[in-house]
Amino acid sequence: MGSGARRRMTEYADAGDTLVLSDVLEAAGSAGRRVALERVEDIDSTNAELLRRAPAERQAVALLAEHQSGGRGRRGRDWHSPRGRNVYLSLGWRFAPARSDLVMLPLVVAVAAARALKSLGATDIGIKWPNDLWLDGCKVGGCLVETTSSAGGMDAVIGVGLNVGMTGDPGARNIERQWADLRDQLPDLSRSRAAGALLAHLVRAAEAFSAAGFAGFAQDWVRMDVLRGRTVVIERDGAELDGRALGLGAGGGLLVDGPDGPVECMAGEVRVHTVDGRPL
Repeated sequence: MGSGARRRMTEYADAGDTLVLSDVLEAAGSAGRRVALERVEDIDSTNAELLRRAPAERQAVALLAEHQSGGRGRRGRDWHSPRGRNVYLSLGWRFAPARSDLVMLPLVVAVAAARALKSLGATDIGIKWPNDLWLDGCKVGGCLVETTSSAGGMDAVIGVGLNVGMTGDPGARNIERQWADLRDQLPDLSRSRAAGALLAHLVRAAEAFSAAGFAGFAQDWVRMDVLRGRTVVIERDGAELDGRALGLGAGGGLLVDGPDGPVECMAGEVRVHTVDGRPL
């Protein structure tokens, strides 16, 4: 990246790249008009806030935050959420109660978020099962889907965090794993534009998944799957499983060719520890 690009990234951070709802909605296009968009300055977690609301009060509600004090990732991990640098977005959505394929929803969300990044002009985008977003081989975002059931259906809160302008944030040096910024590739990208693109793709994905399931996302998943064909180490049931990642299993898990044959590892019970010897 050139010095001019680095300078523009610093200027964005110094100026306080505040989210502007009108700009977010403009970037989201018609999909943005199908949700109620809210913005808060400070929150513990956008997912937690929507989950505190009654199901009817979070349906088709999108919540953006400037800062999260208790941002969460999968398996209860902290999600570093500095003020005014990244995108923290949660969307409430209700699905039919009898669906048997809701286990695929986190994968759908990951594909939708990856499509959003591509629409912004980012390249070398990948998905690490189940729903981490990679840019140039490093993590640039993540997704957290939480569900509750009610008489009206299955209520999901879909959370996505994207690193937009993390470079220069003092707290970022404490993140153990390698990470990337969207502005590494797109130095002029505003947070509002990034949030609008993400919102549009999430809304369209929720609608498409409601109508036709995972079929419309499967090919993009295969194309962007960064684990397929690689040697992985899985933490599972208190032990490690070494093998070659084969792609998705029938239940949406990671299919691993282990010593005793293929094993489908489900998201709630495993963690990918290394890929081709690289710690994650």
